Amino acid sequence: MFQFFNFTALQPLLAQVISCSFLKDESLVQVDRVLQKNYLKVNRGSGNELVWVNIPNQMNAACFKVADFPFQDSSTLLPFHLPKQFTQQIWLTIHAPAHAKPDTYTGNIIIRAGRDELTRFPLRVKIPAFALADYAAGVYYTSVLDPANATLGSHPKTEMQMRAEMRNMCEHGVKDFTLYQPLNQIESVLKLRQDMGMIRAALYTVVSASSPITTLNSTVPKLMSLAHAYGFSDAFFYGHDEATGSALTTQRPSWQRVHELGGKIFVAGSGTAFDRVGDLLDVQVHASRLFPEYAVKWHGVGHNIYS
Repeated sequence: MFQFFNFTALQPLLAQVISCSFLKDESLVQVDRVLQKNYLKVNRGSGNELVWVNIPNQMNAACFKVADFPFQDSSTLLPFHLPKQFTQQIWLTIHAPAHAKPDTYTGNIIIRAGRDELTRFPLRVKIPAFALADYAAGVYYTSVLDPANATLGSHPKTEMQMRAEMRNMCEHGVKDFTLYQPLNQIESVLKLRQDMGMIRAALYTVVSASSPITTLNSTVPKLMSLAHAYGFSDAFFYGHDEATGSALTTQRPSWQRVHELGGKIFVAGSGTAFDRVGDLLDVQVHASRLFPEYAVKWHGVGHNIYS
């Protein structure tokens, strides 16, 4: 695909060829390498049509609403055309059966043109004699369920989009993610997580832990009630992101109130946060290099530090 970057200081517009999408049906995005244009294959009910989508100054995927660009990828990898002297990236994920015995397994990846074998690559997969612990924290998943405003970008989503992304996370061992959904709409996503088997011990949200106490008296019980109703034992509220110094300590009264109401707190921060709020911050998402002594401090008061 041709990806446009706007380097204002260098030149108004620079186009580069960059592989920036993962598709099982390559015909969904068609590339004109002469004119440096990408076309998306959509179907608005009257058959397939190609729509130019890398229009200069309109390159943010948030410009493209799902309702205006209806398309559906294949559920399986389809054959693709590879011109001479061109390359094609293929992303493979190997899922070992849960009952597989620890060992090294071998096989081949075979590349064919029609029925003719072109080449093959040896594949070795080693299954170790241990299982990874559950992923305990949530990734920062900034999408929100908002079908009316859903785009091809990373924020507003349809239910179909969000389910697909949840499924992808589950298949890669991630069963927690931080909810960005507004509190008054959060139950809609909790229902999806329940359907997808993504109910864990703790619910991480960006519902503010640093609001005025009068606001917390309402928001904390509401989120706690929803979390418990859907099987979460704890609900986490978010502080001011990457705050330092006095910006940390001024949050202490609000954080104390969150604790009094049964909630917990997490936020991204630096190594100096412990001395100011280590007694109140249940989980710090560390924003720089980790050192063993940081873990000793946080674990020493029964709290956690993630990266």
